[in-house]
Amino acid sequence: MALKHLLSSQTRAWLYWRRAKTLAVFKKIGHRLGLGKFIWKISLPTEVGFWDEYLATRGKSCAAEAEFNFRTDPAAELQPWLREWLNCPAGSQVRILDVGAGPLSWVGKKWPERQVVLQAIDPLADSYRQIMERNNINPPVVTMPGDGEEVVKRFGAGVFDLTFARNCLDHSYDAIRAVTNMIEATKPGGVIFLWHNQDEAEHLSYEGLHQWNFRLEKNELVVWRNDRRMNVNQVYAQQLQVLRCELRDGMIQAVYRKIAG
Repeated sequence: MALKHLLSSQTRAWLYWRRAKTLAVFKKIGHRLGLGKFIWKISLPTEVGFWDEYLATRGKSCAAEAEFNFRTDPAAELQPWLREWLNCPAGSQVRILDVGAGPLSWVGKKWPERQVVLQAIDPLADSYRQIMERNNINPPVVTMPGDGEEVVKRFGAGVFDLTFARNCLDHSYDAIRAVTNMIEATKPGGVIFLWHNQDEAEHLSYEGLHQWNFRLEKNELVVWRNDRRMNVNQVYAQQLQVLRCELRDGMIQAVYRKIAG
């Protein structure tokens, strides 16, 4: 009989909690020593398991069948709550970057009278491609390998009407650099949309890829971990117009317009 079966459920829960807290301490020490990217790399495989099950079950593994259908529909329309911020008149091309998109972008692909050009990147894109091939899933937009920290290097500055990141930058090896890259890659007049759980790495004891936290302080977005922090609203006060910075359905929505000039 396995040792764990000899322990009470309370004891097993305490041991799991204690292990998580101990690992969090070691990760924080590693961050201070400049080992954040190394920790991130060795934690990457933990993310694949979730998506493997999600794709194999077409979203049923987390009661997200409707979401899966939307993600795989090439005719899915760009969400109204994204369109409302975009100054893109009829006849224009709308360039969108989905950072940390996972295997299937969550962003819509069509907008009447406009050409939506959606590009999606994720560090685990190659692993996701293999899972989708195994499950006969053809994504309407292929997620390409790429880090949020390298957006400008890859695509250039001032090229996107919308840069979007949902529940992913807390998984970065350098979330501050990723946010900075998204801002720089956005056109003047374009929109940066950041949508994340509050203090997720802290709540999860830095489990797996969770290395960074997003927090609201006096309705301003702060990106932080134990060794670094950036108040986005203050640092970019001269470059960003705050459109929204608040909790919505339990998650932080921080939406900015890049000021022209």
